[in-house]
Amino acid sequence: ISVADVVKDFCLSAYQADLAREGKVVPAAQLDRTCACVGDRVAKGSDVEDAHDACGRTLDQRSVRKPSS
Repeated sequence: ISVADVVKDFCLSAYQADLAREGKVVPAAQLDRTCACVGDRVAKGSDVEDAHDACGRTLDQRSVRKPSS
């Protein structure tokens, strides 16, 4: 499994959990495209937030905060 796949899976899980908690719905295909883009960019060395911005988060997704580390 590649770094891009791991990041994509984490991205999908985090967004789905946060959106569910907030009662928001974003089409699965849109989340998949965004998270695949984020995974590819992170695998190539981008910062996660830069990758999110470059991959065109929707306004709903922008309200979802990244998990604190």
